[in-house]
Amino acid sequence: MGADVEAVAAELRASRKYRHVAAAALARIAAAALRGARGHADAVKRAKRKLYQVFAAFVTAVEIGRAEQILAALPDHPSREELSAACGEILKRHASTRERVVASSRERTNGGDAAWYARVFAITGASRVVLDLGCGFHPFALPWMGLKDDCEYLACDVDERIAALVQKLLDRCGRRGRAAAVDLVVGGGTQPANDVSSGVESLLDAPVDVAFLMKLLPTLERQEVSASERLIARLRAKSLVVTFPARSLGGRERGMAARYEGFMRELFEIRAKPRFEPAVRVDGDEPTWIVPRRSLP
Repeated sequence: MGADVEAVAAELRASRKYRHVAAAALARIAAAALRGARGHADAVKRAKRKLYQVFAAFVTAVEIGRAEQILAALPDHPSREELSAACGEILKRHASTRERVVASSRERTNGGDAAWYARVFAITGASRVVLDLGCGFHPFALPWMGLKDDCEYLACDVDERIAALVQKLLDRCGRRGRAAAVDLVVGGGTQPANDVSSGVESLLDAPVDVAFLMKLLPTLERQEVSASERLIARLRAKSLVVTFPARSLGGRERGMAARYEGFMRELFEIRAKPRFEPAVRVDGDEPTWIVPRRSLP
């Protein structure tokens, strides 16, 4: 089985679309694809289908490349206006953040929704350390978050290119923090990779004030049932900010709001109840809950 997993993972790494996905995630998805597959070719096909569902459907290599170009064109010490303009353009390049930009543009912010972040941090309190899980391009909303200059920003994504892009953003705007490519499906198949590039503990084990899980939990559940519960049990965050998509990628609602509200109630009121206070709903175009932790592990 081990050799078969490596063979499938190697073929995934050789593909242009998935070569930048975190190695731990490729190995885990390859192992899952082999279960029930009719041979190697079928396993590779299944693995690529899953990778498309949980990653490639949201952002293309072309859009990542365009984001890299926009960021590279910024001066070393950009003004707030230059940084906001560049970040606003980059937010449009990913399906998840594009939905927020379209919503916030109705308020003429042309980027992140400053009012939404103000409501969130009014509940969680000021943050010294923020963790952005499965971040995509969400860190490019930094100009609208209202974080203090000394707030550290930690981020991870399953794609190495996105992690590198976020690290360049942090460096360019002088924000203390780091980004890494990490597999967030905890406890199934392969454990998440540590941030080996800097020799520090895994980002998932860092004590933080706020952890953003922006539209992340449905993606985790599509990979492994209860993956969300295992992840939040590991986190050392004082508060979680959990959001869900308001519509499918095709633009349809399909009763998503009611379904995700039911998922939230089960996850935080039943399965994880001893660890968390009641969730607080935050108004906005994107269904949002803030979940305070009773005490850190």
